[in-house]
Amino acid sequence: KQDLDRIVAEEVSVALINFEYHTLVGRAIHECLDAANSTAEINLCNSRPPRSFLEEARCDTTREMAELAYQAGLAGHHSGFRPARSHFELRTIVQDIGFVEQNENGDWQCPRESTLYQAVKCPDGHYKVPEDQFDQQCELQGLPCSHEKGYSCFCKPCVKAFEVDLFQIDKQKENMTDSALSDMGGCDKMSLCGVVEQAEELKFHMQDNLDRDDATVTALVHFGQETRSLTVTETPTEEHGYDFVFSQNQRGVAILEIAVNDIQVPESPWRIEVIERVCLGTQMIANENGACVCSNNARSFNGECVADGTFAGIIAGICGFFLLLALWRFLAYRREKSDEVWKVNVDELHFSHPPDVIGQGAFGVVLLAEYRGTNVAIKRVLPTVAKKGKSHSMSG
Repeated sequence: KQDLDRIVAEEVSVALINFEYHTLVGRAIHECLDAANSTAEINLCNSRPPRSFLEEARCDTTREMAELAYQAGLAGHHSGFRPARSHFELRTIVQDIGFVEQNENGDWQCPRESTLYQAVKCPDGHYKVPEDQFDQQCELQGLPCSHEKGYSCFCKPCVKAFEVDLFQIDKQKENMTDSALSDMGGCDKMSLCGVVEQAEELKFHMQDNLDRDDATVTALVHFGQETRSLTVTETPTEEHGYDFVFSQNQRGVAILEIAVNDIQVPESPWRIEVIERVCLGTQMIANENGACVCSNNARSFNGECVADGTFAGIIAGICGFFLLLALWRFLAYRREKSDEVWKVNVDELHFSHPPDVIGQGAFGVVLLAEYRGTNVAIKRVLPTVAKKGKSHSMSG
């Protein structure tokens, strides 16, 4: 019985290998016909012998057999056939993948998972799609599964991807889940993974596709001769997710390196570009440290940046105002000095005792006096005396 089983297994393997060769010839014929752009090219594809399409094709392959195998492969969704491996080679692969596990007694056994998703094991270099996408993978491949008949289907549950995915988080991505971010794909190695203005913060999210528990994630930034580490925190809402924030005052390109458990991930490093900060005030630009200052054609005035032309006008206006004020004061001073020539200060008049009378009139007398060292004549007006009749009439 064992010999019979071996013979049957060999015959089945040979038949499947031959089937694959027939299918490859049929596929090549259809590709030739699809690429044909004229009747002559179509006739050429139909007239060529089967072995001209595939050097490894079997001698007994006919066009009819190739077409039949190709249609059968499409109907059965066959991508190819590989001969059976030896028991020990297959056992090693099964152990590495995790299809069998060793229990506490040292015996190997198949794990009993409660769901189909948990039972799927992905090989190295691949990670399992999120559970919320697991049931939709077949529909995405155009292979609907009839759950009404009690079938359980899964298609491409393992995806070959980066060891980690790194994303720049902006306002549009802040509320996205890890699965949605994974669909977008992380940054490639040495690619430009983020652009930020000077002194602004740029948020990053890293997803560990290997689902390493209690992993230590470190992030280093190299900028010129400076190297510093960033604070990495675990994402509270996502398992095996990590967040950190990058900020740099100077313009240029920074290099970001990420390591997990002191081993740099294969996708690292990435580039981050720091561009000039956009200042909100008019006539303001960012200096080399990211601070907003007045431009070369502007000056600071009352906490604002004013263009040189406007600033010159303001200064000229202020200077003109003070010039007019000084001119007004000067004219007032000159007028005051002119008045001093004709205005006599009584305190500076000096009379002899008794005063010398040098003249007399009907209404006053002229006295001799000295004013600032010079003899002058001073007329003193005598008070008028009311007439008796007028006074009598007034008193009456």
